[in-house]
Amino acid sequence: MRSEKAAPQGTALSEDSAASVLFDVQRTAEPAQDTPTQLRRRRAASRRLEPMADGRRDPFEVDRRDRWTSTRTLHVECGRRTAWLYGGRAKHLIESAAQRSGAPIPSMWDHLRRLWIVPIDRADDILVYAEHVEGRFTTVEAVDR
Repeated sequence: MRSEKAAPQGTALSEDSAASVLFDVQRTAEPAQDTPTQLRRRRAASRRLEPMADGRRDPFEVDRRDRWTSTRTLHVECGRRTAWLYGGRAKHLIESAAQRSGAPIPSMWDHLRRLWIVPIDRADDILVYAEHVEGRFTTVEAVDR
């Protein structure tokens, strides 16, 4: 059975053209096996998967969600004289609590822990404001530092 379509000029149809080899496996280049290429392939494959229960698509990917950076939670670690505030928008929370109480709340950025710190005697004002005005879930922990 012959095709009714005309062959392009300069090519000849042969009977075994359907059985000809499309590519030679021996001449095909090996895929790159370096780490960045493998990582790109795995990420591309994970985007085709359905999300898992925790929202990740790649089962080997580390869960990078930090539970203390949410703006709905506030965790306070209380030391002898200082309180460290873990939570999203902590500086805004300190300023709003100071405005609401009518007295300034001294605060300082702890560059080692990357947190806002306040004196322990003013931490209660921030906790009350966060819990009752903003509706945050607040937790307090005593630490020895």
